[in-house]
Amino acid sequence: MHYTRKTLDFWSRMQGSMLGLLFLLPSGLLSAQNLDVATFERDSKKGILVDIRTPGEVAEGMIAGAKHVDFYDAQFMTKMAAFPKDKPMYLYCRSGGRSGQAISKLKAAGFTKVYHLQGGFQAWTSARKPVVRK
Repeated sequence: MHYTRKTLDFWSRMQGSMLGLLFLLPSGLLSAQNLDVATFERDSKKGILVDIRTPGEVAEGMIAGAKHVDFYDAQFMTKMAAFPKDKPMYLYCRSGGRSGQAISKLKAAGFTKVYHLQGGFQAWTSARKPVVRK
C-alpha cells in the first residue's frame, strides 16, 4: 500500500494527539503534571514557560514571558535540551494534547519537573487571562 507524506503526517499527528490526551485523564501519578489555569499562572512564574504551538497559532497571541519552541519542529527535542533539566518547566499548546506528549518526551530525556496547562491556550483565553502578540 502506498501512503503520501500528507497522509503519514496526518496519522502521525493523530497518534500523537491521542497519546497526549492520556495525560489529561485523571490519574494519581499524572494529575500533578496537569495544572489548572490559576495554578499554572501562579506557578509558571517560578520556572521556564514554553509555548509549543505552531507559528500560526502563536500569531494569535501567547502568554507573556513564554519562549516559543514548535512541537512539530524536527529539532524540538534539540531545542528543548538547551533548557536546564532540573528547573521547573511549564508547557502549553492549544488544547493540552501536544503538551501532554511533550511531558512524556521530556521526562524520558531526563527533565525532572515538567508541567502543562490543562486545556491549553484555549483554557487560558476562556479564563480571560492576558495574552501578548509578537
